[in-house]
Amino acid sequence: MSYTISTEQRAFIRRLATEPLFLFMHLPALESAVVRKVRNKVVLALAGPHRGRKIWPQWLVAAEHAGASQPAVSPPVNLPTYPCRMRERVNDSMDISEVRSADVDHEDYLARHRWGFLLEQMLGNGVDWRACLRACTQWTMTMSDTADPAWEPYSACERVANLAVFLAAMPAPMREHGIPREMIEFIDRSLTWVYGHLEYYGPTETNNHILNNARAFVLGGIVGGNPSAVSRGMQIFRRCLPEMIQSGGFLRERSSHYQLVVLNWVLDAWRFVAAAEGPDADDARFLAGFAERMRTAASMLCERGGSLSAVIGDVSPDITPARALDRLALLYSDWWPHTYCSEGFAAADGWFRLSKGDEMILGNFPEGRFPCDFPTHGHSDHTSFVWSHAGQEILVDPGRHRYSADEVSAAQVSAVSHNLPTVNGLSPLCESMRRGGWWPVPYASAELRATALTDGIVMEHDGFARATPVSRHSRRIELRDCGLQVIDSFQGSGPVDLSFYWHFGEAFRNFDSSRMLAIGDGGNVRLDISGTTAEGDRNRLQVELLPGCISAEYGRMAPSIRLRVRCSVRLPVTIATQFSWVAGAS
Repeated sequence: MSYTISTEQRAFIRRLATEPLFLFMHLPALESAVVRKVRNKVVLALAGPHRGRKIWPQWLVAAEHAGASQPAVSPPVNLPTYPCRMRERVNDSMDISEVRSADVDHEDYLARHRWGFLLEQMLGNGVDWRACLRACTQWTMTMSDTADPAWEPYSACERVANLAVFLAAMPAPMREHGIPREMIEFIDRSLTWVYGHLEYYGPTETNNHILNNARAFVLGGIVGGNPSAVSRGMQIFRRCLPEMIQSGGFLRERSSHYQLVVLNWVLDAWRFVAAAEGPDADDARFLAGFAERMRTAASMLCERGGSLSAVIGDVSPDITPARALDRLALLYSDWWPHTYCSEGFAAADGWFRLSKGDEMILGNFPEGRFPCDFPTHGHSDHTSFVWSHAGQEILVDPGRHRYSADEVSAAQVSAVSHNLPTVNGLSPLCESMRRGGWWPVPYASAELRATALTDGIVMEHDGFARATPVSRHSRRIELRDCGLQVIDSFQGSGPVDLSFYWHFGEAFRNFDSSRMLAIGDGGNVRLDISGTTAEGDRNRLQVELLPGCISAEYGRMAPSIRLRVRCSVRLPVTIATQFSWVAGAS
C-alpha cells in the first residue's frame, strides 16, 4: 500500500531546511506542536483509568451526584412506546460468552461489552426478553471492576442506552412487576461513573462522545426516575448540538456513517423526553428540531431505496451502516426511511449531491478556510466524490478498516485511496504530518470554493501551491446520460507529475487497460481521457492497476480495483476524463 503522508513530510521538512523565512514563519506552529505533545504525555502519565486527556466542561453546572439516590422499583409510567411490533421468543438462550470474548483489536473488545446483542435480538425474528435481561444481569455481576477497559465511559453509555431502549420496547405486561432493581442500580452506578469521566476534550477537539454521554443521562435518568441526570443530559445537548450539528443538519465530522449514528442518538433522547415531559415540552421540541434537520441531511446521503450511497470517511466500530439504518427503520418508522426528493444539484454544510436520471454523485467539499478548527472523522478526500448508476456503486470511497495503525487502514485515509488527482505525489490539500493529526500553518493553509452548475459542480482550491508549481486546481464534474465527465484544470508554470486515482465498487472485478474498460457484474465502465499530451498521443499515459480494499463495515475488507493514471505534463494543463456506463456483459 502507498500513501502520501511520507511525501508530505518530506516536502515540508525540505522547505524548513532550505528556506529560512519559511522556517521562521513556522516556529510558532512547531513550538505549539512540541508543547502539546509533551503536555499530552504528562497528562496521560498522571491520569487515572479512563481519564486520559478528558477535562471538565466549565460550562456544565456541577452536581454532587448524577445517579438516583433512591432507585425506582415500580414500573416506570413514562417510558416511550415504539411503533415496532416484536414477537416474544421463549425457547432460546442468551450466550453471555459472546459478549465477553476479546479480539486482537481493542475496538472489538469494547464493542462486545456494549450490549449490542439487545438490538440484534430486536432486529431478529423474535426476542427472548427474559434471557436478554439475565445476560445483562450476569454481566453486571462479573464485570464490576471499573478499571477494566469495558468500563471506558463511551461503552458505559452504550450499555445504558441500549438497555433503556430495550426496556422501553419490552411489552408492557412483562414490566408489571417493575424493572428489576439490579438493573436500576446498574444504571444509577453507570451514570455516576460517566459523570466523573465526561468525554470532553475542549472546544477545538472532536467531542462526538459527549453527545453519547448526554443520551445516556437522558435515557438512564428517565428509566431510573432521576431528574438530575436528565437535566445534565439536556444541558450537554443544548450546549453541544448547536456546535456540532451545522445549519443544514450535518454533523461537522465529515463522515456519512457517523451522521447515521448520531441521528440515532438524538432520536433516542427525543423519544424518551417526549414520553416523559410531553412532545410539546421545550426539551422535546429542541431535540425534535435537530432530529428533523439531521434526518433530512442523512437522507441526502442515501439512495432512493434507503441504503447509504457510500461510506465516506471513518466507519464506526459500534454498529454497521446497514444496522444503523435498520435501527432507524425499526425504532423510528415514523421518521425513517425519509426519501430525499430533490433532483438536480443540492448542497449543505460542505456536502453536495447531484442526481440526473439514473446517475448520482455525492461528495464533501467544505468551502472556506483549511485546515478546520477541529479534527474530524473525514479523510484526505478533498475534490473526491462517489458515483452510482441506477443504485449500483461505481466510483466509491474506501471507508476505513480499523482505527489501528495497520497498512490497510493507513492507506484508506490517504489521498491515494480517493477519487482525486495528486501532483508530484502530494494530495490536493495538506495531509496530516502524523497519523494523529497535525497541519502546520501557514504551510497547510488553503482556500476552497465551490460553484453549482445545472448538471454539475466546480471545486476550486489553492492547496497544491504549498509545495508544487500548481497555483490553483479546479475540478469540474458534469453528469451525462449513462455517465459523467470530470475536467481537471491545473494553473501554474513548469513540469509536474500528475496521478489520477479511481476506485471502483465491489461489483467490478477487472480492468482492461487496452480498452480502458472497468469490467463488472452486469455492466462495464469505459474511460476516455483527453488533453494530457499532444492530440492523439496516448503513449505517455501510464495506466496501473493497484490492489485496494473497501471497508463498508468496521473490521471488514473487500478487494477492489484501484486505478492510477499517470502522466508528466507542463503547466498549465486541462485533462478531461469521460466515464461511460456500458450495459450488459463484457
